[in-house]
Amino acid sequence: MGDDVVTQRKFGRKTTIQFGEDRLGFTLSDPTGRVEGSVFYELIDPDNTSTVTVNAGQRYYPPVILVAVLAVMGVSSLGAPFAVIGCLPVLIVICVWVLRFSRLISVTFTMLSVSKSGAVNRIRIIKDKQHDRILERIKAARIARIRRLHLAVNPAANPAEEAKKFKWLLDRGIIDEAEYRTAMGQLAPDSERQEPGWDAPDGTTTMN
Repeated sequence: MGDDVVTQRKFGRKTTIQFGEDRLGFTLSDPTGRVEGSVFYELIDPDNTSTVTVNAGQRYYPPVILVAVLAVMGVSSLGAPFAVIGCLPVLIVICVWVLRFSRLISVTFTMLSVSKSGAVNRIRIIKDKQHDRILERIKAARIARIRRLHLAVNPAANPAEEAKKFKWLLDRGIIDEAEYRTAMGQLAPDSERQEPGWDAPDGTTTMN
């Protein structure tokens, strides 16, 4: 399966998501800089998210102030009354206040948790018309990746640890009841032995 790319843009913020077969690539850009990288799908926790809203009005301060100054100069050159000219600074203050404190010009992100990925522990998805589809694709790719890695019964592994693995997969909806019963049928009765915890794909450890 080839990679494909989805790009989101809003008020100077940009998120580029690259869907690979095994890894999710991302580039996050905003006025403070640019971060890019990639992560295996199994390290993303799509059920552990947070929402962050960022005010993006500051980027419009210079053009708003420039327009206001030009307006003052234009009105003054036309010989407008002082009262009219005096209202323009008030208008500037109102415009700046709206840009600074209102949510009219803001960007809301869904922040995805990522484990064991180095410096980046969050991937942000802009809440726009592509948002839900991107999250659905990430969840589907994560399930497909974990199934490729762990669906088969490993005959070389300890049966008790394999049993924990399939219970973890079942509890998270990665396999269904029929697949779980099939796997447990191949493992019984050795899976009843008590063994140390199994390291799950998301970095957690399941214990008896």
